[in-house]
Amino acid sequence: MNEVQQLTLIPPLKPDTSSQRGWVYSVFVLALVLLGTTLLPAPTHAQANASDSVLASNGIRIDAKVIGHARQVLASVMRTLAPEDRENVVYVDLDNRVYANKPELLQDLYLAPMATDNSYISPTGEVVAVPRLTSRPASFGRVTPLGVGAVSPLVVTPAPDSGGTGPFRRVYSGATTTAGYSWESASISLKGSSNVYTDPAGTDAAEVYEGGWGATAGAVDAGFQYSSTYNNWSAIVQRETPTGIQIWVYPTSRFISDEEDNLKFYVPSDNNVAIAWTATPFPSGTRTQRTMVFAEAAAYGWQASGAGCIMKRMTSIAQQPPEDLFSGSYVKNIRWYGCLIGASSTSNHVWTSADVGGYQSYPSGSPKVSVTYVGPAEETDTIDLRL
Repeated sequence: MNEVQQLTLIPPLKPDTSSQRGWVYSVFVLALVLLGTTLLPAPTHAQANASDSVLASNGIRIDAKVIGHARQVLASVMRTLAPEDRENVVYVDLDNRVYANKPELLQDLYLAPMATDNSYISPTGEVVAVPRLTSRPASFGRVTPLGVGAVSPLVVTPAPDSGGTGPFRRVYSGATTTAGYSWESASISLKGSSNVYTDPAGTDAAEVYEGGWGATAGAVDAGFQYSSTYNNWSAIVQRETPTGIQIWVYPTSRFISDEEDNLKFYVPSDNNVAIAWTATPFPSGTRTQRTMVFAEAAAYGWQASGAGCIMKRMTSIAQQPPEDLFSGSYVKNIRWYGCLIGASSTSNHVWTSADVGGYQSYPSGSPKVSVTYVGPAEETDTIDLRL
């Protein structure tokens, strides 16, 4: 499989020194150590008396403690987001500086040390597998979407990658050289312990996610990872960068299983990608919306127009090599439905056959990966490594 090579571990994130008044909360990669709580200097009297500030012209809410350059950066980024995705926002710039419109959003954010090119070290020292990022295969680079009925949903077209890091089901869009796809959204039934199992003592990990590729590169996997230990899910983003692979997780900000959640992946502006999700916090609480935005290298070709970009959605069980297709892990009855695709939250449509670049299952022709297919906008996936 043509894979993105790990170049180096990502260095500690850099503090923002461009303004003495700007607060940028830096996440430091400490192997085996959970990110500590970001401490804030005592606010001034004026700040203490101020409520959360609102930029009235755009309805953008940024905590009064976030001032100076950091505030300017966040306001600029948040203006590009869909209004419903502006409540809780974290932004990571090209220099790995991290900003948030609410300081508490950074208390659990963790840039994980890489163990291998497809696994990371959790805050408690466990090695957890993730699907290996692949560079954009030539077979994905269709210059126009396939025609209606041109792709059978249950036939692997084109042939899947050779595998090596676990089974998966993938649906991906076509690509166009002009205006194309830069936004996708789906409702997902995220199941619990009766439908999902990975050995807590092993490294297998069930993941359900969206993402894709820019016009030339810049692979991104963005979605949810299941914990058999806790019977719940957490957000995870794995991405290609010019200096290596990054994996970002919220290890303790988890959300409940056995519910319907929403996941969006899109390009809010040129050279930025966003993941937005809505879920119920674990063990209970009010459904919460979160957004993470990442600056992308211009060379990767992530364009808001969607020119050349490919969107994807996947169900998988990630494994470290050597792959074990008889490990006993399973993830069943993951229903994708209400799948939309387009250019933005105001310019999109239900996925149709004309939008599909291909369907892939690995291993192909095996009962280990089964699909109950309703249409391009809905299917239910099961991966069962007991078979």
